[in-house]
Amino acid sequence: MLLLPLVENAFKHGDLAARPLVARLHLQLEPDGRLLFSVLNYCNHQSTPEPATPGGVGLTNLRRRLELLYPGRHSLSVAASPTEYQVKLEVQL
Repeated sequence: MLLLPLVENAFKHGDLAARPLVARLHLQLEPDGRLLFSVLNYCNHQSTPEPATPGGVGLTNLRRRLELLYPGRHSLSVAASPTEYQVKLEVQL
């Protein structure tokens, strides 16, 4: 359930007409028990203005869940540009 909001956001807020890819998702489990997940989606901020701070209720709730389930054992970074939105999640299982 931690990954679902990130996947949903990629399609909900992404540019579904982007070619050749709408979104790029990468999931990896390292031998040391780290879970790495990244989502990159393309966006068209000309049609929808960029929020002042990236993230809404979904990301806020995700941050809370991570703090409860993996305190001090996770990192979540969000980066936005005029054409791309990228989220990287790392969890030490």
